[in-house]
Order: sequence, then C-alpha cells, then structure tokens
Amino acid sequence: MRAWKAASGALLATAVTMGASASTAMASVPSAAAATTRCTGYDHNERTISLPNKPDIWMRIMLCVERVSSTQHYAYAKVYWDASFIGGNRFDGFKLHVRLERNDSVKDTWTCNLKSVLNDWDSGPTNGHFCGSAFSSASQAGGWTADGKADYDVDNDGKGYLPSWQLQGSPSVS
Repeated sequence: MRAWKAASGALLATAVTMGASASTAMASVPSAAAATTRCTGYDHNERTISLPNKPDIWMRIMLCVERVSSTQHYAYAKVYWDASFIGGNRFDGFKLHVRLERNDSVKDTWTCNLKSVLNDWDSGPTNGHFCGSAFSSASQAGGWTADGKADYDVDNDGKGYLPSWQLQGSPSVS
C-alpha cells in the first residue's frame, strides 16, 4: 500500500508540476470506479501574512479529496501565493499538514515543508504547488474529506511559530 502511495504521489507531483490536473494524472492509475474529486472553494483558506520590513504575502490553500476507486481515497493540497521578490527569507519555517479523514476520523496524514519554495519564489505556479498525498485503502463508503492546517514562523518577527492556521476542509466524496 505504501509503495502505491509513493508511486501515485510521485506521479501526481510530476504531472501537476507539468501542468496536468490531479484527475488527469491519476487517469493512468488503475481504478475500479470513476475518480471523483472535491475541493474547497477558491474563496476559502485565503490569508495575507504580514512580514516585518518586507512586502506581505497573499496565500490560498485548496484542500482536495479524491476517490481513485471504490476502495481508495487520497487527500492533497494546492498552494497559491503572490508577493514581491525580496531577495531574503519570508519564513523561518512553513509546514502544511494534509489529513485524509472519514467522518472526522483521521485515516492518514502528509506534511509538506514549504519553507524553501515560499522563500525562493515570488509567486506560486498558476496551477498551484502540489502537496500530498495522504492515502487510504478502505472499503467504507461515504464521508471522505481532506482537512489540514499550516504552521508557520515568520522571519524576523521574534514570535516563533504562530498559532496554527486551521484550514477549511473539502466537501466529502463517497
């Protein structure tokens, strides 16, 4: 199961980085049922983070859950951001935690360390930076969602890690 998870995550990351959607990327993974994907809306999980002595950074994080087959589900996030290039660090740390849940019970988690990409790039890819995938192979139907949080430490603010940014979860799939 973990081998499939790693392979599918690598397939998704490569395909999404090349501009394909996650659904298109997963088309090459065997499936007993048509894939169904549900994501948080574009107007949710947005935040402007104030950076001391630097331009602020605007962020949007979309959480998605996908049914790959009747028994396989995975959760992932797409991260968008925009800020002026500063030539320095925005964050001392930025970790995005993605959870695959069934009826609010955590089935798997995945953590992405986004510190480098957020510090090195003034804006994210137009199709979002891919983070995932939490995976489960279970026969239970219904109630599958993606949920998550972001933990970050703004560079030079003297506050350390701020309270977690609790993200709105995705709608459910069966």
